[in-house]
Amino acid sequence: MEGAVSGSREPNEFDYRPVSTVAIGALVLGLASLLGIFLWVLMPLGLLAIALGFIALATIRKWKGQYAGSGVAITGIVTGGICLLAGGYVQVTAYRNEVPDGFRRVSFSREISTPSLLNAVVNNKIQPAPAIEELLGKKIFFKGFVYPTGQDSGITSFLLLKDSEECCFGGDPAVTDMVRCDLPEGAYIHYMNGRVSVAGTFKMNPGYKGGGKLQAMYLLDCEMVTRSQSDF
Repeated sequence: MEGAVSGSREPNEFDYRPVSTVAIGALVLGLASLLGIFLWVLMPLGLLAIALGFIALATIRKWKGQYAGSGVAITGIVTGGICLLAGGYVQVTAYRNEVPDGFRRVSFSREISTPSLLNAVVNNKIQPAPAIEELLGKKIFFKGFVYPTGQDSGITSFLLLKDSEECCFGGDPAVTDMVRCDLPEGAYIHYMNGRVSVAGTFKMNPGYKGGGKLQAMYLLDCEMVTRSQSDF
């Protein structure tokens, strides 16, 4: 009489082995992360794909052939890496080449909005803070969001705000957080969603009296308006 054989046996190449769900997750995230080459907000998916891919490989090795999916995990790692490398290259290249010749890159938040809090009122006139005064009359390049007024085309002058929260989801923007951009005579743009790049000569608004709704303290004689090539 043959006795029962106890214990587990080593799986062979013909046994069915379920594919690791972590490996599948790495592949899905890796493929989705390829969109991050053009949309930087999706680039973190590449990091997640790489992390899940290595976790999947470690799990597959730990269970000694009980799970399949090494190739799937590796594909997730590779696609995640492609996202980070290619996406980073696209963003860096765009950032380095987006400023027109003769213009200085300026941060709306750090170099316009924040220093504006130090502006003073002297004899009923705005006395700009030193950091702001240094920008007056200079050709500068910066980014922001067009304030929506309901006009979709034929726009010859618009307010540029420092962030999308004030632009689209908040109330009236603070006077320190907006610049009125005036286009040359005969020029116009269509309304643009998302981050916009502008270039022109920065100056104070001589007609600014303070307290008016959506009345800009600053003006930009705008020479260029375009969708931002980079997201930074």
